[in-house]
Amino acid sequence: TWMINNLNYNSSEGSWDYENNENLGAIFGKLYNYSAAKTSCPIGWHLPRDYEWQNFEKYIGMTSTEADRIGWRGTNEGGELKLSGTGYWEAPNHGATNAAFFYALPGGQYFNGYFGDMYYEAYFWTGSSNGDELAFYRKLSYDSPQIGRSKQGDKEYGFSVRCVKSEN
Repeated sequence: TWMINNLNYNSSEGSWDYENNENLGAIFGKLYNYSAAKTSCPIGWHLPRDYEWQNFEKYIGMTSTEADRIGWRGTNEGGELKLSGTGYWEAPNHGATNAAFFYALPGGQYFNGYFGDMYYEAYFWTGSSNGDELAFYRKLSYDSPQIGRSKQGDKEYGFSVRCVKSEN
């Protein structure tokens, strides 16, 4: 079970409302650095690991071969995650159908005092680290129906978080 919205929990450190605007945080969720992302999910939930994202991607139609790749992958699986229309996403919001009922919103990113990409990109942390300074993340874009997978996410960046219900 995946959360239906981007997390909007006030972490003590390492979380930001876009442009420090609480109204934007209420809509798009907060942006979290990797450390805050790992500890901000509510009790009974956790930050999904890379393999959990891959399982979800395969569930909505991505092949195993594609799911294992780095970079832009799949055909329209990213579109199935994005909220359709251009009320929140910049046009053309290519391929957006929200068929997976994920309601992805383009919360942008934060780094070193600067905010960027709101309305254009959605970045989501995974719970899978790639060394001391990097971690896996997913990316959705207004101009692509695919899902980006990277293992080069600088842990100091602020990305969105979707939590997954923990197994009992």
